[in-house]
Amino acid sequence: MFDHLEKKYNINYILKDTALVSYPKSGRTWLRMIFAKIANELGYDTNKNEMLPAFHYTPAQLDEKIGKDLKVIFLRRDEADATVSYFSEKSTSTRSGVPYTGTVSEFLRDKDYGINAALSFNESWINLGEKYKDFCHITYEQLKQDPVATLKELCSFIGIECEDDIIQKAVEYSSFNNMKKIDNGEGENLLRKYKGNFGVTPGRVRKGLVKGYLTELSKEDIEYVEKEKRKLYGDD
Repeated sequence: MFDHLEKKYNINYILKDTALVSYPKSGRTWLRMIFAKIANELGYDTNKNEMLPAFHYTPAQLDEKIGKDLKVIFLRRDEADATVSYFSEKSTSTRSGVPYTGTVSEFLRDKDYGINAALSFNESWINLGEKYKDFCHITYEQLKQDPVATLKELCSFIGIECEDDIIQKAVEYSSFNNMKKIDNGEGENLLRKYKGNFGVTPGRVRKGLVKGYLTELSKEDIEYVEKEKRKLYGDD
């Protein structure tokens, strides 16, 4: 199923039938870091093995490129937090071309990158995720609040037997402070093989906050993103 990706990246995926999907800046690198530590503790060489492939694909894109006969982990983050973080990356990075030069207010309303792009992506997975062989929907906020319980749920879902001490080591390894160090090129980087720009081009790890947008946006922008979120989630 993933043969073409294994050849392209010269990597072996431990899980041959499971993929991780998320909107950009939703914690995908963080979760891949956690899985890398678990794989390392289980005896896998992370220079040669990754737990599973990770994508920013919509269901339609995943169907076209990979197919439907697979298990999917969908990692969702508050769309306003993800969009503000995406703005920070797009405004400072040249990895994907010329940096974005507009304001955060303009970015929030951008049809390609703004809050509605994030909402549309997440809505597609909320509505269509169950069509896959198996589907696990977790949130960034859930992983922040109770990482041990969330990782136990994920390990059960992917069929990896993992002792509590291994999960605890993975939580400690993936702490914000350690991720920040690795982002700055310090410490043991278990993602060096298959996340080449992590730890090479600093700036991927920003603040890691929940509801951080409430202190970063103007009152007008907060009202705008809350109004757009209510269209999908109601008043919850």
